[in-house]
Amino acid sequence: MEYLEIAVTIINYIGVLVVMYGVIKATLRFFYAEILQLQGKDGASLQSRIRVGLGKYLLLGLELIIAADIIETIISPSLDELLILAIIVAIRTVLSFFLSREIKEVKEDVGG
Repeated sequence: MEYLEIAVTIINYIGVLVVMYGVIKATLRFFYAEILQLQGKDGASLQSRIRVGLGKYLLLGLELIIAADIIETIISPSLDELLILAIIVAIRTVLSFFLSREIKEVKEDVGG
């Protein structure tokens, strides 16, 4: 069981790192798009692609963290743990649903 606890910790950290990487990448690309717009170039389509990219990283990070929560609950199942997991999964599922929908809408607006 100790190995599973280590795996849960590693998966949680990977999920957080994925989100942080996506945020950093999106922030840098956002500043690049702003510079392009200041130079009179079209940065609007780039900003839409940035949103789609960030959404993908957020979704992947959330899915990894949900997986870690599920493994953690399997390791030490208690009624309290199951209730907390159900609430966390419900919240993250709603977030994932709306992020996925927004990504799809932005992709359709951009045309790809």
